Amino acid sequence: MPFLHSTSRRARVQRPILLTLFTILVAFVTVAAFVAHALTDIREIKIAKTAGKAVSQSIPDVEAGRSLTFLLVGTDAREGKENLEIGGGDDESARADTTIVVKISADRKRIYMASMPRDALVDIPECELSNGVVVPARRDAMFNTAFGFAWSNGDKSIADGVACAAKTFHEVTGIHLDGVVVADFAGFAKVVNAIGGVNVCLAEPFKPHSVGDFQLPAGESHLNGMEAIQFVRARKGVGDGSDTQRQVRQHYFLRNVWARVEAQGILSNPLKTLELINSVQDMLQFSESISSATTLGGLAYALRNLSMDDIISLRVPFEPEGNRVVLTSDAVKVWEQFMPTTLAEEEAAELAKQQEQQHQQPANTDSATPSEPAQETGSESGQQTPKQPAQEEEEQPKSGSDSDASDDEVAKTPAAPSLPDGSKEHKEEDNLGLLQCPQDH
Repeated sequence: MPFLHSTSRRARVQRPILLTLFTILVAFVTVAAFVAHALTDIREIKIAKTAGKAVSQSIPDVEAGRSLTFLLVGTDAREGKENLEIGGGDDESARADTTIVVKISADRKRIYMASMPRDALVDIPECELSNGVVVPARRDAMFNTAFGFAWSNGDKSIADGVACAAKTFHEVTGIHLDGVVVADFAGFAKVVNAIGGVNVCLAEPFKPHSVGDFQLPAGESHLNGMEAIQFVRARKGVGDGSDTQRQVRQHYFLRNVWARVEAQGILSNPLKTLELINSVQDMLQFSESISSATTLGGLAYALRNLSMDDIISLRVPFEPEGNRVVLTSDAVKVWEQFMPTTLAEEEAAELAKQQEQQHQQPANTDSATPSEPAQETGSESGQQTPKQPAQEEEEQPKSGSDSDASDDEVAKTPAAPSLPDGSKEHKEEDNLGLLQCPQDH
């Protein structure tokens, strides 16, 4: 019966093929359902109407070959039981406790970040809230009151506060934002827990005041969410006690968060990325432009090869003004690093930098040796690069006296994106005893 034999054999061949197709179909449906769930549960914060031209309403393509710039806003609102327990007290006001601008380069090989001092005296523009109330413009007001005034004069809305803070940031810096991410106390702590905690390494014991009995020993410590929020919030009893010095610790911690995510291979695995988005979506709020799992997932995957050393902190120069600070004219040179760039512009700048280095090498032959280079070196290439003065230098206390030297150094900052790729030198962090931890495990 050759015909029957042939039919049976064909059936045996087709069965594993059908089984494979069925498995692929089930996997596809599972992933699609997971993505759909994430898409519906992302916490969108509608700020476009109030923020106006300061913030994009959408990002058509995260792989469009251009840089992306976001504002990270940490609020001190005591909304909800968890935030009240962490923040303490019964303060019903709310402020932008932390504001960090982050630029992702067009080639997705670098991230730059800089903090706007919350006590910086700036001109705050008029801001119409979502309920129609107009918050009048103010001169020489603390930056973080842009959020606070919008909050208190409107419907106590995080969206209004963030929108007016973003609008003020845009007016002060000229930087257009592609999106805004907002976290409160509880949200920040939960994100840290979602990635299994974060390691920090300290040269000396960490003994702040006014954060309960929270302390850390010298050496390596693994922080859970609650410990992490205390670490980044602590100010009194640490260094000079200034908010501007606290910013350095916050940048340090964010780099260690990235190291933790990188060590777990989250961004290189789309399913792990979606799992992380799904687990933190109710802890953070995203402006309209980035409030979908596909946008967040695509951006995360585009950054999968980025290392901790590729995240570069820039210091915004300032001078003390009583118990406040004012940005110097050289702050413009820092904000320039966050202006939009295309892939072609970054490639041309990188080529120009390499050519300049090659041109300078013969002149340095007598003074530079392999053991004593005349210039700082990059973290990976080993090529000599111009000294990076814009990287965070020692933060000034509010009563500081040596701001002139640091401001002069910032004035020499080369135009972006000619900054060195991932310099490992973080002098400000060294001065504060913040050390780079061993490979995360």
